[in-house]
Amino acid sequence: MYGFTLYSAPHIIILVICAAASVCAGIFYRRASRDSQNKTGFLLAVLLVVLDIAHYIIFYFIGELSVNAIPLHLCAMTIYLILFHSVHLSDWLAQTLYAVCLPGVWSALLFPNWTMYPIFSYPSLHSFTMHCLMSMYIIMQLTSGRIRPRLRAIWKPAVFLVVAAAIAWMANFYLHTNFMFLNRPVPGSPLEPLYNLAGGILPLYLLFFGIFAMIVLVIMYLPFSIYNLIRKRR
Repeated sequence: MYGFTLYSAPHIIILVICAAASVCAGIFYRRASRDSQNKTGFLLAVLLVVLDIAHYIIFYFIGELSVNAIPLHLCAMTIYLILFHSVHLSDWLAQTLYAVCLPGVWSALLFPNWTMYPIFSYPSLHSFTMHCLMSMYIIMQLTSGRIRPRLRAIWKPAVFLVVAAAIAWMANFYLHTNFMFLNRPVPGSPLEPLYNLAGGILPLYLLFFGIFAMIVLVIMYLPFSIYNLIRKRR
């Protein structure tokens, strides 16, 4: 069975479709009534959970289910954070979905770790679909104002990231897994140069990983901070 290469024509087409779907969903969601927004957001969250559970069931029956299916990867956590957010619009969840989960989702789309499967196989299509739906949900909440990124709230996603990484690290230690790619990066991803710079030394790689994650958080908030600053000066 042959997989696919990053940025092959089918991969690029899928990325374009996901980006277009996220933008269009955000535009239509913003124009919808508050009641329609509530129902649509909840239904999308439930759909994600149903698809995720169905995926576990399918993998169980084909003998592919393993300890790696525990939802300790960032994107797997995102599915359930979205469900919680759809029923309780917590600012903590909102900030985390935007600053941590959205870049995580798009990193997975840009640098997928399922390239060993053919691009039109079930595992690939399922993974692309799930990440696309997650992207759509977060963009929808962002355009509707249900997620309001604020630099002074950066500590909320930072705390979530530290706690999630600590849990994933302990799971990796005891289960010999690689949740959140804390032991080694996805080949071709932005984490790979950090791993190479660390010379494969795990503590040093984790240090670089943490610094990189904090930089990403700042970058995610920077455009909104600049916009708010310009608007205040007017």
